[in-house]
Amino acid sequence: MTKVQAMDGSYMADENYLHDVISHPNLHPIAGFQPIMPPTEGLLNEKDMSDIIAYIKTLSSNYHPVKMPGHAATAPAASQPSK
Repeated sequence: MTKVQAMDGSYMADENYLHDVISHPNLHPIAGFQPIMPPTEGLLNEKDMSDIIAYIKTLSSNYHPVKMPGHAATAPAASQPSK
């Protein structure tokens, strides 16, 4: 998990942090970035939010999906580019 240094403190970029900053992008401002992203609260349902967070997690080199017994790995399958 990655540590995020915001202007109002330090946070671990876990699922709760990602949920908060997707819903309220200016909640924990990052130095050097303008607060230009509009809030998404009410625009995304919880499944959409979970899907976005799952995708973001796949972008990290520290992410290793866990396979639960009887279930597919928790990471969504990456689409392959067309040839």
